[in-house]
Formats: sequence, C-alpha cells, structure tokens
Amino acid sequence: MADYLELVKEIVNKDGKATPYFEDYLFQIIQALGGEGSDTITTSVVNAEESVRIPYIVGHINRLAKRISTLEGDLSIYKVAHQVTQLQVDTAGYIAKTKNVPYSIVNNEWVEASSGARITIPNNAIKNHRFRLSIADNSGIKLLSTSKNIKIRGQLTDSVLFRTAGESFDFHYFGDYWLAA
Repeated sequence: MADYLELVKEIVNKDGKATPYFEDYLFQIIQALGGEGSDTITTSVVNAEESVRIPYIVGHINRLAKRISTLEGDLSIYKVAHQVTQLQVDTAGYIAKTKNVPYSIVNNEWVEASSGARITIPNNAIKNHRFRLSIADNSGIKLLSTSKNIKIRGQLTDSVLFRTAGESFDFHYFGDYWLAA
C-alpha cells in the first residue's frame, strides 16, 4: 500500500488531480488499445482488477511513475536536441559523391557536381529509386537521360542544365519518369 501512495504522489498534483503529462500518457495508452469503448480496454480493465495482487504490476507502475517524474526533464533536453538537429544536414541515407567529370548516377546517391560535369541518369531505374544533385559552382552542370523522362517544372525533357551554385534537386522515379523537386 505504501508503494501505491508513493506512486500517486508522483502522478497527481497538489489538488489530487492527474498531471497533464500523466493524462496524456494514459490517453496514448487508451488510443493504442483501440480507443474508448474498445473490447480490448474492457478486457484489460477486468484482467487488471482480477490480478491486483500480481507483483509484476507493481513493477510496471513504479517504472511508469519514474518515467513520469523525469518527463519534464526529458522535454527540455528534447528542445535542445531538436535545435541541434535543425542545424545538421539530413543525408537521409544518401551516399555522398563529388564529381567534376562525366558520371552516371545510381540510386541513393547525393552528387555534388562542379566544373561543367555531365551527369547521366540510370537507364535501369526501378520505381521509387531516388537521387539528389547539388550544384557546386556556376559552371553549368548538365543532367542527361537516354529518353525524355525527366520531369521538371511540369515538362518532360531528356536533359536539364543547372547553372546556379548552391542549388540542390531531389529526383524520384515514378516508374515512367524522374520527377525533380
């Protein structure tokens, strides 16, 4: 009984009401079980009432209480981590390459091209293949295809010339054309 009273102190405020963090945590549990009125929730409540004396439930409750008591600290750490993450460039699984000579790009590559490099799109692409092309200088980077399957600004073409340093373009293959974004 004493353990239960200690738990209640951690999850309720001075008025005896559940803290907002605890209410949110309980709401997430209810949603995961199927929402209000769910048979899963009714069964869980009945099973919980029948097994009040099982010791492992106390362990679960104690871990929950500890998590709730540290949640506020976690939130402040998250804010700092989020700010740091915003400063990083997300490579999203791309393999980085730098090229200043003709090059045939492959799936999941991020190529930074310079010195007038000619970049060729793969002929054997599979739906949902992707790559990223970044322009390193103003020399004019040409992206080439063997067929008219590059869609940029709503138009299909077999080549695109990029001249502005610092620009990046994502290309995604939709099965019959590469869409530039």
